[in-house]
Amino acid sequence: MEFKIRKYTEVGGKGGEKVKYCTTINHKGTKTIKDYAVWAEKRSTLTESDIYADFYNMIAYIETFCEQGYKIDYGDLGKYYSSMHSKTVDTPEEVNPETIKNLKVRYKMSHRIKCTLRSIHFKKATKIIIE
Repeated sequence: MEFKIRKYTEVGGKGGEKVKYCTTINHKGTKTIKDYAVWAEKRSTLTESDIYADFYNMIAYIETFCEQGYKIDYGDLGKYYSSMHSKTVDTPEEVNPETIKNLKVRYKMSHRIKCTLRSIHFKKATKIIIE
C-alpha cells in the first residue's frame, strides 16, 4: 500500500503555529457495489444480479435486526451493532427516549481483517503530493 505525506499546522502553544508532517494513505479511488458484483461474478457461479440481491439483503438484515437490538455477526466480514449516546440526568425517573442524542450502527472488524491489515507493507507513493 502506498502512502503520501500530509502537511498540517499545529495551532497554539508558546511558539504559535508549527508546521508538521505525517503519512496518509494514497487512495487510488473508490470501489463500488457494482465493482464488487462484477468481480465476485467471475469468481463464483452466481450472476451479478444474484450478488446484488444478496448484498442488499445483507443490508436489509442489518437494518431490520439492529433496530430490534440484535448484534449481527457476519463472521470474517465483521460485526454490526447499534450504539447510542444519551444525555445524562440526575435521577432514573428522568431517563426517557428524549434523552437519547444519537443512534448509530457501528462496525467491528473481524480478527481475519485485523490480521490482514497488520500484514500490509507500506511504500512511499511515487508521486508525492504534500497537502
